[in-house]
Amino acid sequence: MDVWTTLLAGIILGWVVEWVIDWLYWRPRADAYHQAEYELHQELAKARQELDEANATIVALREQLERRPRGQESMNAPAASTAAAGVRSGERRPH
Repeated sequence: MDVWTTLLAGIILGWVVEWVIDWLYWRPRADAYHQAEYELHQELAKARQELDEANATIVALREQLERRPRGQESMNAPAASTAAAGVRSGERRPH
């Protein structure tokens, strides 16, 4: 055989072997990675939506706090801290 024909046959044979390895080994792994990536993107989108909702709640609560008259914070603070302490200790207050 001619040198060029042998070189061309070797290149083609190497390409075919690489193609078979690609289809049998790498493609199934790549599909699994793409599926995992898709699921992670879905979780990320859900987490971002929950974060946006939490941020909107924070903004609304801050606006409510700013609209309260200034004297109310000090009057309600002891009652709120007492109620929070009872909840933390597991006590139930009678209604």
